[in-house]
Amino acid sequence: MDDPTIDTASGTEPTHPRAGDPSHASTTDDALLAAVHDEVIDYGVRRATATSIAKRAGVSRMTVYRRGGGVKQLVLDALSREFDTLLRQALVDGAATATATTRARKAGEHGADAGGIPTTRDRLAAAVVLGVRALAGSTLVHALLRHDPDLLVPYLVDRHGHSQQAFIRDVTPVIAAGIADGSIRAGDPRIIATVLLQAAQGFVVSSDILRRELDAATLEVELEHLIHGYLRPQPTDSQSQP
Repeated sequence: MDDPTIDTASGTEPTHPRAGDPSHASTTDDALLAAVHDEVIDYGVRRATATSIAKRAGVSRMTVYRRGGGVKQLVLDALSREFDTLLRQALVDGAATATATTRARKAGEHGADAGGIPTTRDRLAAAVVLGVRALAGSTLVHALLRHDPDLLVPYLVDRHGHSQQAFIRDVTPVIAAGIADGSIRAGDPRIIATVLLQAAQGFVVSSDILRRELDAATLEVELEHLIHGYLRPQPTDSQSQP
């Protein structure tokens, strides 16, 4: 087990800019999270050490310990950053993707002359599908699910982690906008976002099982149907709209 009082990665603490420099702290943190990302993919969490992470990041081992939380916390922070980055990108890309999928879906429902302007629900469904695709294809997520699934269990059965809370926080106002424009059923936006999270994350953690049963395209179509079915307004909702 690593001794935090001995720096075997570089022998001595390198000279850094003065403590508290936010730009330096951010750069160092980015390097550490990138290093732990690669370390977990190569060796898994159990074999990852502060020494090897420090070496990859180009910092001293004491820098790893001074960050706090140890290797496990670094792994969780790297996973959180991966999730947040992919979620933000999915929300941005969802609007563009929704246009094409909405045209195809509405043409099938209403005929070739149906409009192709995506609703808030269309954009959200596309974003969730893209997010699930990205997370299921993430090498870091796959490595954790394959080699260290116990690290993720508390966030599936006991409590929401930072990334799950971020999903709820970012998706809640989108759902509220959809309720306001009539494309999403009435309800508490935060509750709907929470249930949507629970449904979507199952497609991520069970991706290997699902891929043995369904090809990727079919899987995404079924996920999109599930999302639309959950969010689509009920007849009583549409009757209450002005």
